[in-house]
Amino acid sequence: MKKLDEQKVNVRVKLAALWTSFMFLYIYVDYFALYMPKKIEDKSRRVVKNSS
Repeated sequence: MKKLDEQKVNVRVKLAALWTSFMFLYIYVDYFALYMPKKIEDKSRRVVKNSS
């Protein structure tokens, strides 16, 4: 069997991939947070509850 060659990846490419995955995760969580009961109604009435 051949050994796999280690290829260097540019730091900018790594940061771009990290930023993109973080933004998708952030949007995913923000979108599905709206499905929590009474979340949209509270936002429409501008009610802010402490989450702690």
